[in-house]
Amino acid sequence: MKKAFVTTCIALFMSGAANAGTIFSQSLTGAGLLTDGNVTVHETGVVNGSSLDFTTRSVTRGALFTWDILGASSYNDLTVAVNIDHTALNGPDNDLFIGVTDGVNVVAPTRIDGFSGAINIFQGTVGGTPTNPSFTILPSGSTLLSGLGAVDPVDFSVLLPSAGTTGTLLSVEEDGSSVTNFALSQALNISNGLQIIVFGDHTSEDYAINSISVTVNEADISEPGALAVFGLGLFALGYMRRRRSV
Repeated sequence: MKKAFVTTCIALFMSGAANAGTIFSQSLTGAGLLTDGNVTVHETGVVNGSSLDFTTRSVTRGALFTWDILGASSYNDLTVAVNIDHTALNGPDNDLFIGVTDGVNVVAPTRIDGFSGAINIFQGTVGGTPTNPSFTILPSGSTLLSGLGAVDPVDFSVLLPSAGTTGTLLSVEEDGSSVTNFALSQALNISNGLQIIVFGDHTSEDYAINSISVTVNEADISEPGALAVFGLGLFALGYMRRRRSV
């Protein structure tokens, strides 16, 4: 009977802990963007091998594509990691904006200058129309991160608190150089779901998207009630051992 009580306590503790870990992970080639049901391509893209080339763009700072990665739900703190490999098809200054968005605000997008290697961190809002989204930078919403090299791919990860407070760019890396723990000034409402949205800059700038991968990890938040039950179980186990020794 006593053993069953302890076993039950431990089982309650294990079932009460919130599951942590990866809740989304997927990689797509550029060409794969056209066939994935969660991706909406906004500008005209042409398949070139495994890449998707955008060479007839019509909207300045318009979205190339939007990728729905999480639906509306209740989440713990999220860490979103993005890796994108692209090619600037003309120059000399082709900038690509890579953002994480809740459909209204955008945080931690990175601008890739394919020729000089500079990266900017932008924060802004999504405008335009659902079929043709555009990107507006917040006042003082751009910060240059220099000296990051000029070689793709670019990796970044961002922490998005469940409380809706401002996020943190945990890292951004290109060509082996990185910047870490960059404090953002904007928050996302992650309960509304999340998208990856990639914008081009001026209409004269052409891009090939070679591949993109996204991973979302949810924080582990154990329930205090479960911890209390576990403590009670440990107390009972100690009590049993003491009775046996008497």
